[in-house]
Amino acid sequence: MSRISYQPSAYGLQMVLLEVPSALAKGQEQIPRLSILINLELLNSTVRVAWP
Repeated sequence: MSRISYQPSAYGLQMVLLEVPSALAKGQEQIPRLSILINLELLNSTVRVAWP
């Protein structure tokens, strides 16, 4: 039984860290884009786990 662990890529983390301050500064309209980036990063990690 294999354990699936989430290990974000450096690029994905960098994108999220860059988006957070601008999202907070610009207000709520930036939040959906931020969550899309996070979801894409989760999907990328899932794909990497499923297809090593």
